[in-house]
Amino acid sequence: MAIKLNGAGRAKAASLIKSGKVDRDSAWSFSGSDGDALLGDPPNWSAYSKWFLGVDSDAERETKGAWKYPYGKDGKVYRRAVIAIKSRAAQQDATDIAEAAGALLEAIDEGEEEEERSRGKLLRADEWRRLVEERGSAPKDVGIVKVTTVDVTKGPIDPTTGMYDIDSIISTASVDRDRDIIYQDGWQLDSYLRNPVVLWAHDHTQPPIARSLDVGLTDTGALASRDRFTSQDVYPFGAMIYRMVAGGFIRAKSVGFAPLDWTFN
Repeated sequence: MAIKLNGAGRAKAASLIKSGKVDRDSAWSFSGSDGDALLGDPPNWSAYSKWFLGVDSDAERETKGAWKYPYGKDGKVYRRAVIAIKSRAAQQDATDIAEAAGALLEAIDEGEEEEERSRGKLLRADEWRRLVEERGSAPKDVGIVKVTTVDVTKGPIDPTTGMYDIDSIISTASVDRDRDIIYQDGWQLDSYLRNPVVLWAHDHTQPPIARSLDVGLTDTGALASRDRFTSQDVYPFGAMIYRMVAGGFIRAKSVGFAPLDWTFN
């Protein structure tokens, strides 16, 4: 029996990891019924073989005994399976398989680190779409930012600062610059309303420049907000942005959100 690295299996595992199809936490087991599910009915030996990192070059390829070191099932790579393969292959002097498992494990862990770094981020629509298409699902805790040019209106004056509140439309159902449409009746604002602050460039590492006094849909079905900016003594940067908005120098606003449903065209 000569166990060698199955290149097709390694390539499939790498592709699944790149697409985010990884189970990082579950215990690993591989039963006869798991093998039957991978093989299918009628049997598809080509598809079956790609779920293994090892192959017995002396065995008949269309037998289960030919395929060694399974790394996944249910459409996912199992991290604990890859760990087990790396250890067992090294013990059995299958160096090429152990090294391949080690590389896959590094890719899994790098993907987890990247996912952690991306959480809470807002991406452009094209970037978000690419992630969804690569992973087959919406990335966790990653949203979209949409920028629009708006007309602002001075609202009531805050008697404590002498500064106007600023009214503006921040999202509409019109086709935007990305040729997307945001259906305005889908906004769920409960979480935002618990702390309705306005951030500069969505930078949550910096203090807010304003707070929203009122946000919701207008009679025409657009999302609007009335914002009260920080005064000079509270946060000079926020007061500067207020002066630039009130003076017409800044006319762009943006919304950040996690889509609940979507259709790509």
